[in-house]
Amino acid sequence: MPGTTPEPPADGIADAALVELPRTGHLAPVERPEAVLAALLAHFAPAAHGPGNWYSPG
Repeated sequence: MPGTTPEPPADGIADAALVELPRTGHLAPVERPEAVLAALLAHFAPAAHGPGNWYSPG
């Protein structure tokens, strides 16, 4: 239906966040690799310092 916006997938997932990258199509990692990397690093940063992290240096 024109003029309607579907519910973002993040709305149904606890602690999820929707990241939109302007001027990016279906190949975001190819078109804007720095922006995709920044979003991934921000997403995984809290887990990198959590207890029981097997890859944490310490």
